[in-house]
Amino acid sequence: MYYTSAMKLTAIVKLLPTDEQRQTLRQTLERANAACNWISLQAWDTKTFNNVALHHLTYYPVREQFALSAQVVVHCIGKVSDAYKLDKKVQRTFKPHGAIAFDSRILTWHIEQRTVSIWTLDGRAVITFQAGESHIELLKFQQGESDLVYCKGAFYLYATCDIPDATPIDPEGFLGADMGIKNILADSDGTIYSAKHLLNVPHRHRRLRKKLHSWSFAQLRATIGYKAAGAGVRSVAVDARYTSQQCSCCGHTSRSNRPNQATFSCVACGFACHADLNAARVIASRAAVNPPYAVCILGFAPVTTASP
Repeated sequence: MYYTSAMKLTAIVKLLPTDEQRQTLRQTLERANAACNWISLQAWDTKTFNNVALHHLTYYPVREQFALSAQVVVHCIGKVSDAYKLDKKVQRTFKPHGAIAFDSRILTWHIEQRTVSIWTLDGRAVITFQAGESHIELLKFQQGESDLVYCKGAFYLYATCDIPDATPIDPEGFLGADMGIKNILADSDGTIYSAKHLLNVPHRHRRLRKKLHSWSFAQLRATIGYKAAGAGVRSVAVDARYTSQQCSCCGHTSRSNRPNQATFSCVACGFACHADLNAARVIASRAAVNPPYAVCILGFAPVTTASP
């Protein structure tokens, strides 16, 4: 399976407001979240949780009562509606300094100047920001909403960025990846990535085990493919059945080839190596012959790229 969809990443910048701007931003969040709580009360009392219906019910009263801009009210209504999607059994409440979304109508980025123009209760404020270079690069692809976040006395903007995929490069070969619990990953180049450092302390062991019960390998494969596409690297999912029993040298498949968890020893040709490395090499060979659309939820093989 080739992954070609564009990526959505988040650029994080720290705002550097003046003391006056800091106070205004805090008051803006407090007013917006007070509006969210009022909207939530109306939603709860009338059992109106749909975004459109809730908009018709509360938009004008909120504009009049809280003196917020039209777009801030729209985002407040959306925030409340989204909260009730998670749970309609309990009335939702919002903290005074909870994050509020801003779109291009009420927030403008000036990347070269390292400033943003953002709507506040006192009108538009031009505020300086700072960020790492990687996040500055992401901002070139900023699309959609940016969340104003107040954390430990500082203000941040979390900006959604649509990153176009790099042009895919035809691969010279395939790097097989065998994933497991004891060894996080083994690749067909002969490298084993052990999970020992994650399992050496009991509470970390329990935490890792909890995550692996909640995070499927299918999701992990999808995430790897998603990241690979952004770098122009094609990724192919293959059928991983019997990769632990098939010999990467002669192709003979037998349970007898796997005498224990760590060892692979072919009963037909005598080839022997670490079991996970053998499985990774089998995966790489299957990727080389699989059509692009061949998919199985049991296996995954990322593809190496040719040099430009």
